[in-house]
Amino acid sequence: MATVVMGDNYRLPLTVVPHHYYIKLVPYFQERNFTFDGEVEITVTAITDSNNITLHYDDLEILETPSVISPDNLQALEVVETNYDNDTNFYTLYFNDTLVPQQEYVIGIKYIGDLEQDMSGFYKSSYNTTNNETR
Repeated sequence: MATVVMGDNYRLPLTVVPHHYYIKLVPYFQERNFTFDGEVEITVTAITDSNNITLHYDDLEILETPSVISPDNLQALEVVETNYDNDTNFYTLYFNDTLVPQQEYVIGIKYIGDLEQDMSGFYKSSYNTTNNETR
């Protein structure tokens, strides 16, 4: 059973501010039993000189270590550790290097997940047409 997190404990730290998301989702309705492949590129600006970035995610399987690149100087930050907190759904990426304040970074993550039935996340749904066909 998950712990209910109260107050501001679920809010992300203010080390970076996101300003663009590129999301690619490929659903598989029958051949892979209602699953999907996903990719996201999140463009963020560093606010503080931190050695980590924390994101939210839930009910996904991350396929490989995320990439973090600074488009300003094409420098890749090596992700040396990741941590997931089940209570807050925080996913934290740790680096040996430090983020440079006011510099942009692009975080790339590849993942898979299940198409949900409870109308949360990426979910499957159906409706009936006027001819009573289910689509």
